[in-house]
Amino acid sequence: MTRLLVILALICCTLGLVQFLLLSTGICVGTRGLVGDELFKATLEAKCFVGGAIIFTPEVNIIRLPGTFVAPWQWSWFLIANSFFTLASAVSVPNHN
Repeated sequence: MTRLLVILALICCTLGLVQFLLLSTGICVGTRGLVGDELFKATLEAKCFVGGAIIFTPEVNIIRLPGTFVAPWQWSWFLIANSFFTLASAVSVPNHN
């Protein structure tokens, strides 16, 4: 079970990283070029790769990712929590020496 959780965490993090790279390189536009209140409203037109509505406007230094983890600090807590599962997986594997 712990190995499955580690694999799922790696998949989720990889998808999130790919999406961020697509947004930061400009392949996906996000909410760039919008003005006023539209800068801070997540829209489905701005979606990219995985998930739904996003906000990504580097000009005003704002990012909101789709899904459960909408802020980068939430992703960091997700990684911290999964480090415990990784440790449990590594410790519980029998040594075949």
